[in-house]
Amino acid sequence: MSTNSEDHIVIDSATREYLLSVAIDIKIDPYHDVEEFLVTANLVFHNLPQDIRKKIIEFQRFGNQTGGILIQGLPIDPILPPTPLKLTDKFLKNTFVSEFCAAVFSTPLGEIFSYAQEKEGFLFQDIFPTPTNRSNISSESSDILLDFHTEVAFHPYLPDHIILYCLRQDYMAEAQTIIASARNIYPLLSKNEIDLLKKPIFETGIDYSFGNLHTNKGGGPIVSIISGTEKDPLICFDPDLMTCKLLEGMELIGKLNSLAHQMSTSTILTPGDLFIIDNKRSIHGRSSFRARFDGNDRWLQRVITKRDLSITSQVRQFGSRVINLEF
Repeated sequence: MSTNSEDHIVIDSATREYLLSVAIDIKIDPYHDVEEFLVTANLVFHNLPQDIRKKIIEFQRFGNQTGGILIQGLPIDPILPPTPLKLTDKFLKNTFVSEFCAAVFSTPLGEIFSYAQEKEGFLFQDIFPTPTNRSNISSESSDILLDFHTEVAFHPYLPDHIILYCLRQDYMAEAQTIIASARNIYPLLSKNEIDLLKKPIFETGIDYSFGNLHTNKGGGPIVSIISGTEKDPLICFDPDLMTCKLLEGMELIGKLNSLAHQMSTSTILTPGDLFIIDNKRSIHGRSSFRARFDGNDRWLQRVITKRDLSITSQVRQFGSRVINLEF
């Protein structure tokens, strides 16, 4: 990942200590008192240094050339238990520093929400490798490259931003989070290619976690890959699961993926790193890495946000932040 001023924030020691002390002192459980937890986090964001707040707010409004912001130097939980091997192991962690830091930087981006099919609908989702899914197209994989994709590209209610917070790095420091911005890819495409990519002719596939256990291509909604404008292009792309009936469309899926790799940047997340990804203006992925399933494997927490959650009211229970839409 580059260290341009627009896509990189380093937290100073005073701010880090402030965030740690508040996270420890508030004693609000984000899994039982989520609304109070998020309100507190939002208030704390407004106490951060002005230059940090300005950069996050501008990114929420306008995006940036890279498609993401890397924040480094955040506090971590004082006692971190072994990396989970199953979802219920998350409750072995008895402090909520990571959840609090993720919430502080998520609330100015929009409303935190989740999908019923992913991680049992938890808003703060633990991402770690599992033996069962080590070779599947899943966030729980380790043996394979998770190629570039828009998060849940098939879903009518896409996240606007994805927030990844690193609790523990993989033991060989191999796992790279990769990102490619539509603003960098767009100028490499011809007018004819852009015109084709803007047509709703690409059939998305449903994600593994939503029931597509054989990771079949297609079967989901028909979408366009590129939208927006030349200066602010938007992208919806998942080459592993996307197909097109037109030969030139299939060829363009391959070319677009190659261009994404050509224009990509990568970062190896370390504990206390928080990576904000613009899910409408960029695509992201993750390299393969070696997992040992011994309690010391890579462990991230993921949060997703939407600027206006009210548009999902038909697929949520009143007062809930969990979208429940069957596929």
